[in-house]
Amino acid sequence: LILATLAVGRVVIPQAGVPLLLGVDVGRFGDDPSVIYPRRGRDASSLPIELMFGLDTMQTAARVAETFSKLGADMALVDGGGVGGGVVDRLHQLRIPTIEVQFGAKADNTNIIERGIKYANKRAEIWGGVKDWLPFGSIPDFKIPQPNGDILTLAEELSNPQYGLTDKEEIRLERKKDMRARGVPSPNVADALACTFAVPTLQPRGMVVTAPTVEPP
Repeated sequence: LILATLAVGRVVIPQAGVPLLLGVDVGRFGDDPSVIYPRRGRDASSLPIELMFGLDTMQTAARVAETFSKLGADMALVDGGGVGGGVVDRLHQLRIPTIEVQFGAKADNTNIIERGIKYANKRAEIWGGVKDWLPFGSIPDFKIPQPNGDILTLAEELSNPQYGLTDKEEIRLERKKDMRARGVPSPNVADALACTFAVPTLQPRGMVVTAPTVEPP
């Protein structure tokens, strides 16, 4: 929670030449929204996050395509599990540059700063990418409404999933259904942000953020 809280509102200098990525988490349970989350390098706070409730796959794909065009994005990275595959297929039909992110796929050591860490699957790996990025990145003070009327912040959502180690000493992130079983909401917005870490992206050096003062490798 400390890393996420410190990233809220952090001022970052715009990074020239860094692609604008749209992370998309496709809601597939009644109260879960689909989410479009834009990130450009260290900046994941200046462009609006979109929550979409009650949309089918075609409507969700249309919203992603609209946002992609409006923002001049470079790539959409979409959770392709379950109904998300339909969104991916439709975006391909619309000729939107799209990469399908399969949370259960094998980790491939993409965007990992701290070497020697092993991840059990792609979802654990991309959340690891978020963790490595948070000391240098900026997130908004984003409020996420809950079905029971509560409000959850993005910083809290990033901190809610638990993790453990497999017998191969690989990091495994808590599954959404296990979170629900213990009364914790599904981290849909955080998953959308994590999708933007599914591929390597250029991180220019020499552009120091307000805190901390060290730079990532």
